[in-house]
Amino acid sequence: MSVDRDPATELVAAVADLWPAADVAGGAVQARFCVVPTAGGVGTALPLDSPRASARAVRRFNAAATTPAVAKRLILAAALRVGVGRMLPASFAVTGADTDSLATLLGTVFGEPVTFSVAIGTARVNRKRVLEIFGADGRTLGFAKLGGTAVSDADVAAEAAALPQLAEHSLPGLSLPRVLWSGSWQDARMVVISAVPQSPRQRRHDRRDPPLPEIAALTDTFAEGPATIVESDWWKRTAETFDSLADPGRRGRASACLARLGERAGAPVPFSAWHGDWTPWNMARHPNGLSLWDWERFDTGVPAGLDVLHYLLNARLSGGLEPDRALGVLRDGESYWRALGERVAGDPEVGIGMYLAEILARYLPLCEGAGGDILLPRTDALLTTFELWAELPSL
Repeated sequence: MSVDRDPATELVAAVADLWPAADVAGGAVQARFCVVPTAGGVGTALPLDSPRASARAVRRFNAAATTPAVAKRLILAAALRVGVGRMLPASFAVTGADTDSLATLLGTVFGEPVTFSVAIGTARVNRKRVLEIFGADGRTLGFAKLGGTAVSDADVAAEAAALPQLAEHSLPGLSLPRVLWSGSWQDARMVVISAVPQSPRQRRHDRRDPPLPEIAALTDTFAEGPATIVESDWWKRTAETFDSLADPGRRGRASACLARLGERAGAPVPFSAWHGDWTPWNMARHPNGLSLWDWERFDTGVPAGLDVLHYLLNARLSGGLEPDRALGVLRDGESYWRALGERVAGDPEVGIGMYLAEILARYLPLCEGAGGDILLPRTDALLTTFELWAELPSL
């Protein structure tokens, strides 16, 4: 397929790629879309042929949404439901043959013809295509995540593996997606998952404060008991990750901070699991509890309580990450850490060190791969934060 991949047509290209034998001009029309803006300026492609589906696609809420943002979405949904999408200037059609299209595969998965919206999010190392899938009557059937790069394929595969594991347990107060289909399409890894409940009524304090009861539920479910961190498998994995870094400067800095953590963490600490990216925008309140999605970073055998610190850092620091402020936010979270009681390490400072080691073991290798320059500024800021915590001079 020939599609202009100028940044201005990024989303159009992403949608057109879902019909390998088609294009965005000429031939029989396979699907029509309009583009509505979203955070980051990329936008979401909504199916024009199903106003109900378009309306439902923008009626998606998370705990990060402010009251004005929710109101705007509700107004936009009402307008799309009566067909306003057809009047938007940013609209296009995918035309040509439907051979080997993703729509055909998804129709087979759900046993009926489908339409879908497409979002790609802002540019990042693990960017993937996320589809909300609708039936002919506009009801949501589920979601699909489609990779296409080594990193995004690995993330999709990880979530496809994590969700069945989580489904084996009862997690009080939490609603999680279920895997409906998993496999590959056009050499890209894909997982199709169920929708989870959401509501436009979110709690204001969730935009800043971690949901401790739900984090405690996940921690309790996968609790492994205490261990000395320098003797743990987690320590070995983290040290090996830092030692394998190609950049000698970052390798030395990260390893020095990890050594300081080992000196400070003498007492055994509890180990459990963590979601890995528990943030306000990955969860939503509903009348019966809390929905939580994006489980691609789920892991077990990690120091307990790390989700609390990750939530605080992301919820309270927007835009660029400054090391002094980042460390201040993490230290301000002491009361939340202590509220988890014996589930977590007794010393909150040790908790901060373990979190920074864990998140840098994720970010530093990604920075050395394709597209890693996007993540490098945040990673370097977190590495400096780790040095500030360790009271080591930053290079």
